[in-house]
Amino acid sequence: MIMKKLVIVLLVFTIGIGSYGYPDTTRVKVAKNEIVKIVDDDQGTDISEYNDKDDTVKVKIGKKGIKIIENEDGTSIDIIDLDEMEDEKDFTYKRKFKGHWRGFEMGLNNLSTEEFSLSLPASDHFMNLNTGKSWNVNINFLRYGLGLIGNNVGIVTGLGFEFNDYRFDNNNTIMKDDNGMIVEGTYGLPLEKSKFATAYLTAPLLLELQVPTGKHNKRLFLSGGVIGGLKIGSHTKVVYKEDGNRQKVKDRGDFNLSPLRYGVTARIGYRALKVFANYYLTPLFEEGAGPELYPFSVGLVFSTF
Repeated sequence: MIMKKLVIVLLVFTIGIGSYGYPDTTRVKVAKNEIVKIVDDDQGTDISEYNDKDDTVKVKIGKKGIKIIENEDGTSIDIIDLDEMEDEKDFTYKRKFKGHWRGFEMGLNNLSTEEFSLSLPASDHFMNLNTGKSWNVNINFLRYGLGLIGNNVGIVTGLGFEFNDYRFDNNNTIMKDDNGMIVEGTYGLPLEKSKFATAYLTAPLLLELQVPTGKHNKRLFLSGGVIGGLKIGSHTKVVYKEDGNRQKVKDRGDFNLSPLRYGVTARIGYRALKVFANYYLTPLFEEGAGPELYPFSVGLVFSTF
């Protein structure tokens, strides 16, 4: 049996070297009941099988299949080009459902009214944003998936951090007045930069559909659901010049932000191209403590881990 494992490892490396440049990734792992493990897509896939009854090992590596049978007559090794096979049943495997959430995301922020308008009322013009500089960064570090229908449909949840910069378009910042309301704040000087930053711990509950698109287990995925957030920090920052000296002022506070919020989220992607959109149904500020505005963000998923 040890000799068989060594033969498998040598074959795996031989085929792997011969197919250099092929987009699949091969990883070898020798264990008690798992002879070889192959990473065949961006999520990782087990594609080896060991059968104790007839002492047969079947391995699929990219477009190649290896079948090793050991019996009383000796050991036979077959290397098969799967493109030339009419039936690949001997080399199929059961893929576990693994949803999409964990990764690094970057997008742009904006605010809307309750009527989904981007044109804010005159009384709220101090909240107008420079959208091109209002960044949203999400670091989603924990993911859990539960398959519902095979490996094509499942539920996804997890945890992440959401960081938002709201870059003001006008020469102002925000502050609390004597009544604790969020109002426009000014410095009496031209501001080089003025932004409002927030940070949340987030958790989603998503329903995800994965659609196979061809060979090598490449899949298109679509997911949507709800997302919740717990506020963990906020501050304003302004940069201006006074008497020729550049000044930076950062003011930390709660700014009447909703401590808990919820919204809807959607994601779609194929291989390296993935996009997301979040829209919060909870206003940015607590009711009656500031303008009634609803934050949303749209962006790209740059990497997964």
